[in-house]
Amino acid sequence: MASITIRGLDDDVEIRLRTRAAGERRSIAGEERQIPSEAVACEAEPKNRAAFIRACIGPFGGVERELPLRTGRCARRRVSFPVKRQTVDLSIPAWSLHKTTMFQINPRLSGFTCLRTGTGLPVGDYHEGSPESAKEGFPASLYATYRGEPCWPPARQDRGMARYGDFLPYLDFPSLGEGATPLVPVPELANGVGLEQAWVKNEGQNPTGSHKDRMSPLVVARALATGQRTVAAASSGNAGVSLAAHAAAAGLNCAIVTVQTVGSAWKRALETYGVELIVAANTRERWDILRQKSRSGSWYPATNYMVPPVGSNPYGVQGFKTVAYEIVEDLGAEAPDCIIVPTARGDLLWGILEGFRELNDLGQIGSIPRMYAVEPYPRIARVLAGSDYRLGYPGTTRMSSIAGDTVSYQAVHAVNRSGGDAVVVTDDEAAAAISHLAGQGFYCESSSAASLAALEALHRSGRLETIRTAVLILTSHGFKDTI
Repeated sequence: MASITIRGLDDDVEIRLRTRAAGERRSIAGEERQIPSEAVACEAEPKNRAAFIRACIGPFGGVERELPLRTGRCARRRVSFPVKRQTVDLSIPAWSLHKTTMFQINPRLSGFTCLRTGTGLPVGDYHEGSPESAKEGFPASLYATYRGEPCWPPARQDRGMARYGDFLPYLDFPSLGEGATPLVPVPELANGVGLEQAWVKNEGQNPTGSHKDRMSPLVVARALATGQRTVAAASSGNAGVSLAAHAAAAGLNCAIVTVQTVGSAWKRALETYGVELIVAANTRERWDILRQKSRSGSWYPATNYMVPPVGSNPYGVQGFKTVAYEIVEDLGAEAPDCIIVPTARGDLLWGILEGFRELNDLGQIGSIPRMYAVEPYPRIARVLAGSDYRLGYPGTTRMSSIAGDTVSYQAVHAVNRSGGDAVVVTDDEAAAAISHLAGQGFYCESSSAASLAALEALHRSGRLETIRTAVLILTSHGFKDTI
């Protein structure tokens, strides 16, 4: 018979063991016991969200995976496994939230599909995008595919993003209350550019103040479900703070690779969340560090690390679809003519498009809005004019959230698929837009205000002639900005 060792790694953890062969039960608190058995079932009830339970089977070490346990009132997680020749080291990170159920993968999730070739892949983790497209030399991201048709409007009564679990890779996830951000009419701005109606989607109302809070919960849910201990991102701001907050709530470690110019407010927030903060010399070195640690299995990545980029974690990017869902629920079947989105590598841009595409396929809206990508210097604009998306397009800007010299396939695809365009705005135009939006009651960072600057640029160039309605995505509030 094999030897089972259960170690209570926290004094507040009670572990009960039941051997199937002899029906024996043991209670252990902060100590080790050895029990011979052919198979074992482990019941654990942590009283501390930082608790860990490790079950080591057989005489050898080596971590195979972790399983998450959500604790609370009468919350328990049963883990059963046969003891064979193989050694398994099973760790269960426990954390406490308002629900006691395990995060459940969406049974409708059927796999992932290459955005460029349409090739399907099984459910799994694809941090480097489509293997087929990478092999052909044209990096592209993957998107989740689902079987069947979900109910619309959603039957779930949850608030915010959690309401749309049936449309996402995980039915539930560690939530800080993200989503349900206000869609505010701005008639004065609409009149100023000759539109019938315009709205501001204020993503600064999310828990950490940006749209990134729609991505982080799904990344954390996936990390927990696959037994990861550390989530990580390459970020100089919003993505890092958002991931740090959600990781802290879930009891996971978090590593953020940033640059020397990271804003003091962002740096202070990251340090407060207790992240492992690594300062790289530049953006490319950031990606190098994240790639090395992710490939080694030390970190579970939330953001891109490939050059050319393929977009962020495909589980996380699915969260951005909920922006479109909320707009449709607020406005009804007649979707706005266009959506104006501050853009770096296109995660939000593509995610919103995908949300509208799904609802169009379900017959809930009559057409897909045009997607306008806002950028601080020509990148996507140059690709749309005929340049190769795999090249670098350097430039300088104070709009750090949408900076960078790369273009992703998903960003170009979103613009082309929707009949939209790229709009270049300057730092001075964004600064003027900050003041203009403040006059309407919105205080946002420069990268966020770029959406209004883009609307005004579209008006000046005559590209609004066939557009009656528009939604401006304000991606983040201004309290962390350094402009």
